[in-house]
Amino acid sequence: MKTIAIVNNKGGQGKTTTAVSLGAAWALKGYRVLLVDFDPQASATAALGIEAEDCDTTIAEVMEGIAPITQAVLPTSIEGLDLVPARPSLAEANLYLVQKIGREARLKKELARFQDQYHFCLIDCPPSTSLLTVNAIVAAQYIIIPVTPDFLSMKGLAQLQDILREIRSNLDTDVRVLGILPTMVDYRKGATHEALEILRENFKELVFKNEIRINVRLEEAPSHGKTIFQYDPRSVGAECYWRLAEEVLQRCRRG
Repeated sequence: MKTIAIVNNKGGQGKTTTAVSLGAAWALKGYRVLLVDFDPQASATAALGIEAEDCDTTIAEVMEGIAPITQAVLPTSIEGLDLVPARPSLAEANLYLVQKIGREARLKKELARFQDQYHFCLIDCPPSTSLLTVNAIVAAQYIIIPVTPDFLSMKGLAQLQDILREIRSNLDTDVRVLGILPTMVDYRKGATHEALEILRENFKELVFKNEIRINVRLEEAPSHGKTIFQYDPRSVGAECYWRLAEEVLQRCRRG
């Protein structure tokens, strides 16, 4: 099982949309995918039409040691895509972890239970550098960093790279960045071209070739509890994520 964390310590970068859409695309291609909603806001859970309050067990209980992760897995409306839901109490689990030995590897140990059950595991991370995000990075083999093409987001990208270097040097992980993903790309804005040029100039091949164009259908789909492929499979958003899913697969195959 290849585990990929979707990470950015800045909010509004498209992490949840990317996690849900990639998971759905791969499931539609015939892969078995586990999506872990690791954000106390539970956005991925809601985007898949699941009410957090209706879940008996979520990742919050798993991280607090109340239940194994196997009890938290739910099927979604897309065959092959399963979800470990979240709820707001996950924020309290972050405080619980502070006092525990091996706290940074708690999620990694739980996910090891699924090693032979799924082709991919996607972790939707919170917009912070909390112990939850550190757990996700330690559990992952790869990281995808969604980033909107604007000055403040790219400045935050440099800070995130510093954090990743510190985690690699201090914790038992060889996680690597699989790619930087430009999201909400709007070429009607004059600054977009310049921002993307700077991004590709600085990070070169690390930036995915496929960009996620701004698309109202991507914004609407979560409110209907559907993935973009269910809500509007012919939309620009669906096309962008379908192409991205193939590019990510190719990068994973290369190692």
